[in-house]
Amino acid sequence: MILFEKSSESQMKIEQKIINTNTEYNWIAYDKDRLEVEDLLKQHQEAEDLKTQRFLIKKAKQVYRNFRVWHV
Repeated sequence: MILFEKSSESQMKIEQKIINTNTEYNWIAYDKDRLEVEDLLKQHQEAEDLKTQRFLIKKAKQVYRNFRVWHV
């Protein structure tokens, strides 16, 4: 099972590590091979300005029964 965890500035280093695993995509999308924390801060600010949310996808360590998702 996977879980979606809302991304926050406290998880910036984790997000940076994930994003920087695909240097080819970074070259195409950002014209550089690695994104810095400042780049991610700008992306988080853009998401906030657009009233969108960013999520990290995590593999659950255990299976939850009767798991429900509520839309806010």
